[in-house]
Amino acid sequence: MVGRAYGIMGTDFDGRDLAQALLFGFPVALAIGFVTSALVSVIGMILGVFSGYYGGILDEVVQRTADILGNIPLLPLLILFTFITPTYLRLQIIIITLIVFGWAGLAIIIRSMVLSIKAEQYVEAARALGASNTRIIFKHIIPQVMPYTVAQMIFFVPTAILTEAGLSLLGLGDPSIPTWGQILSRVLDKGAVSIAWWWILPPGLLIVLSAVTFVLIALALEPVVDPRLRRRI
Repeated sequence: MVGRAYGIMGTDFDGRDLAQALLFGFPVALAIGFVTSALVSVIGMILGVFSGYYGGILDEVVQRTADILGNIPLLPLLILFTFITPTYLRLQIIIITLIVFGWAGLAIIIRSMVLSIKAEQYVEAARALGASNTRIIFKHIIPQVMPYTVAQMIFFVPTAILTEAGLSLLGLGDPSIPTWGQILSRVLDKGAVSIAWWWILPPGLLIVLSAVTFVLIALALEPVVDPRLRRRI
């Protein structure tokens, strides 16, 4: 019973405090979101920068690979991979799959930005003065694409959190790791959807609030990424 049997948020059918489970699930959700989004953003930015700057065979390989990965439906693959994977490796498989298929869209956009930047006069001037390709990339190109990369990294965090929660809700997560999706999965297993509201609403609200929070942060960064969106005072 909520607030009486144990804890301020009640317990599950096994008598375990739900508040502690929700607190343990919070850093796990953030770790999944930040690790996945950070690696996706770094890989996408690096491949996009080198693809757009050097062109040639490298550009063809990166862009064709990105096109293929971007057109493959991700959810069926995630369900398949987690279904055939041992339970103690499912969380790692989810993260790896999101990383492998998540960088493609960012790489394509970063490439288009680099193609525009490297045609600017100050880049041509730096090249004429003897600046190396490495210096041009790290001095003139990466600082300009970094704000967009950071915004996309923050925007990808809720995608990773919602994906893990959805797969865990379907029973395809790692039951040994306390996540909000696992809490909701146990609600379905126990058939307590219609009677134990305190077991459903807190993890569901935390998933929604965490996703909405990062989406709003990403939207707030849009004026930094695109100066045309800034309000005129």
